[in-house]
Amino acid sequence: MIFRGYGTAKMAKKRQAWEKTRQKGKSAYLFRRGMLRWGGSMFLFSTFMDILARRHRLDWPLLATGLVVWPLAGYAWAQAMWMMHERFLFGWPKKQPATSEDQPLQAELSTERGVKNGTEY
Repeated sequence: MIFRGYGTAKMAKKRQAWEKTRQKGKSAYLFRRGMLRWGGSMFLFSTFMDILARRHRLDWPLLATGLVVWPLAGYAWAQAMWMMHERFLFGWPKKQPATSEDQPLQAELSTERGVKNGTEY
């Protein structure tokens, strides 16, 4: 696991830092950290490498594609990082126990799949 070496003091600092990030909101995190920081830096890096490879000529369709693809990839990366931090620092969401209202629905779904009273038919 990535954070295995964290002790309680380090975990407390990590949680505090994450709480500050959390207070700003998920959409702000996805936009700033993912689309601008990660996606923007990847766009600049790939454009720079493309210019070097093409001997200082710019390929406009490739540039336009990168301007769309890299921020979207940054969004996906930030979404994954948000989920990782939430699950690591605060645990998996607890599964809610089934209520009596759910049981008729579960019985209906079971009979549709060919299962009645725990046995398949």
